[in-house]
Amino acid sequence: ELAEERVLLTGVKDIAQATVITSGLSSPSWKIEQNRRGVPVARFKHGMIHAKYRNVDDGFCRIVYVNVVQDHAGGGTYGDSRAVYIKSEFAGCP
Repeated sequence: ELAEERVLLTGVKDIAQATVITSGLSSPSWKIEQNRRGVPVARFKHGMIHAKYRNVDDGFCRIVYVNVVQDHAGGGTYGDSRAVYIKSEFAGCP
């Protein structure tokens, strides 16, 4: 779980310019993505990062949505975790 949260941060190119307030995954279990024939192609977990960017002075923090994805490798196995950036939106700062 901790390793997956570290992978989560790799999905944000400019995370080095941010202070991460909190981050986490929405669920401990994986959601399975299937193709039209019902064959698994990947599994994923929704993640979020609440961050304050030091180089942005607009008074807002950001919620960055990133999925942790593992591609299906066949035979019920999956590849290494990778992060996929989804979107970012304004959020309040603590």
